Amino acid sequence: MPVALGAGMDWEIQLRRRSIARQMSRVKKDITVWLAPTSYDVDYYVNDPAIAKALRHPKSYQWILGKSQFVEFSSSLLPKDALLWIHAKPGAGKTILSSFLVEHYQSEYIHSGNVFYFCKNTDADKNSPVAVIRSLLYQFYKSAESQDGNDSLSSDLDQAIDASGQHKAVNLATMLGVFSAHIGKILPSVIVLDALDECQDPESLIQGLKSLKGSVKVIVTSRKESQLDTELRDNVSIEIMPEDVDTDIVAFIESKILASRTLSHHLVRSLVLTRLSNTHGGMFLWVYLILKELKSCISVAQVQDTLDRLPKGLDGIYQNILQRLQNTLSISSFDLCVKRPLRIDELKQALSLHYDTEGHTLLVEDQYFPYSDKDIELICGSLVSVRNGILQVIHLTVKEFLRSSHGPDSYSYSDLLTDPRSASLRLTLVCLKCIWINCKEPMLDLDSGIQRLDLVIEPSYLESRCKKAMSRKASFELNVFGDCSRYCRARGQRKK
Repeated sequence: MPVALGAGMDWEIQLRRRSIARQMSRVKKDITVWLAPTSYDVDYYVNDPAIAKALRHPKSYQWILGKSQFVEFSSSLLPKDALLWIHAKPGAGKTILSSFLVEHYQSEYIHSGNVFYFCKNTDADKNSPVAVIRSLLYQFYKSAESQDGNDSLSSDLDQAIDASGQHKAVNLATMLGVFSAHIGKILPSVIVLDALDECQDPESLIQGLKSLKGSVKVIVTSRKESQLDTELRDNVSIEIMPEDVDTDIVAFIESKILASRTLSHHLVRSLVLTRLSNTHGGMFLWVYLILKELKSCISVAQVQDTLDRLPKGLDGIYQNILQRLQNTLSISSFDLCVKRPLRIDELKQALSLHYDTEGHTLLVEDQYFPYSDKDIELICGSLVSVRNGILQVIHLTVKEFLRSSHGPDSYSYSDLLTDPRSASLRLTLVCLKCIWINCKEPMLDLDSGIQRLDLVIEPSYLESRCKKAMSRKASFELNVFGDCSRYCRARGQRKK
């Protein structure tokens, strides 16, 4: 009898443990879904530092650790020294430096609350304070799973989910409250935030990070912009100067020369190294793009000719690339006006519909898009990259260059510059044509008393509106949507 009673108690304990395990599994799943971004897997944040690390030469950026401001930041316990601002001009390698700092803190402090985030202006899922704190909170939740106090964090997150009543975390104050209450409990805790200038409403994010409790250290990188200078001028700061990165850039140039059969030729090897080492001006991105241009040369003579005509600054090299891209496929207008980077399959469909509407002969007879993923990347020169089937511009300066006015000197490549209003219109028309082609069932019109109507958008109507808008260079996006809606309603009323 006692044996049977003991066996029953063991069974009850096992049931209780299984129930607790199921409960914990449910909570973990709910938290993961709540903190996941809209368009990516929840672990998407790891890709950005990995990409930047691939561009970093081994042992580079060690100089930052010896900077007096960095030593002061690392050793001080004063609240005003808890945030370090590293700023530099565009293309100076701030993101690569951030990847170094992420790796440094992860290797130095394995059991810690170190988290990071790389903002990206061209991606709506990576350029808001909500996106930043949501990812930092998720990273901290993951790292705290093996630490004491994770049950308390899970409980607080579970309560926050219930209180929000929303499938996704969108309230900045709620997330900051949970994050601040827990991150200071695990020491040391360091936050590395790259490209703060690419975040919408950076002031709110800065104030949120400054409000964190405990001995939390924060490192942010950005351009030196006026609104950021106002917010961060009282904090410890480091300006990256050309002499700081000179050794790193020269090492990067040497490694790329050795890896290229053309550039390592004895007739040009020293010339490439000397010319680029003397003219980089502390701009890592400029060197990276020039080396890509040089590696595409098919002869030593072409390498020498390219070195004799080196462009000045990022704008200069972007102009060279655009001039070379004349009479080729231009995808920049679509990729620069979307809220998130396009997948290659989305881009192909958009271009197919666009060129079909324009009456171009780009498409073959069966309307199959005749360009591979690699073709698109090669055609666009060094301005875009394709990773994991997603196309995006390589740097914010590319987007700024393509969307800016360049005066009469831009005549030779003006067709490849992007007017955001016209680009949005073209994409609007492409979306409407996609609906027109694929809509097989009658659609519901919520704005009128008509219960059902057939969506009928004549191709000729879209074409005429597109040509009219292109000739007038105006912002017709909303008018087109409104006109098409009224046009559909009118047809629906006539059918009624």
